Amino acid sequence: MNLLQKHGSIILAVTFASFGLASGPPLLTATAVAASSKTASADRQVAVIRQQVVAINSAVSKMSRTTIDVDNVSLEGTSATYYRTGKAIRKISATVFGETYQDKIDLYYLNGRLIFVLDKHSTYEAGLGSPVDQVTDYRLYFLNGKPALVLDGTKQATAEVSAELATSMTDVSVTLLEAVA
Repeated sequence: MNLLQKHGSIILAVTFASFGLASGPPLLTATAVAASSKTASADRQVAVIRQQVVAINSAVSKMSRTTIDVDNVSLEGTSATYYRTGKAIRKISATVFGETYQDKIDLYYLNGRLIFVLDKHSTYEAGLGSPVDQVTDYRLYFLNGKPALVLDGTKQATAEVSAELATSMTDVSVTLLEAVA
């Protein structure tokens, strides 16, 4: 018999092999159980972030808002709208113009920490002002200031893309927050 016991955050797996039994269902290793538990925990945390984003968007009409042009994000210009509850910034919606692209970025905050970024990245056929060639959505979920999940469209982004986007969006967040400090 396979025994699976949960004790706090530690999961113990006792397999048939532990009892000297040669047959039975596939062996469940502690590593597999820990990985499965970690994935389930991350999924729950992402679900909580999604709920927070929905709550922020639902309350945005009641928040105070300020729109300013922000320097040091892009040479071609950046406009940002800050949504606040009291003094706390809950959401920033920014449009970042580049020579060959435009980003529409929504950044969400909880207790002063970045929790989620939605980046709609549009590229132009032949530069600023020409028709849009391609639009890609990126979604970044942050836990304790670190990216927990990065989606490129509907699929998980590669490690390289995840690292690049997380660094870029964290830098954009810092610059946007400094502009109203």
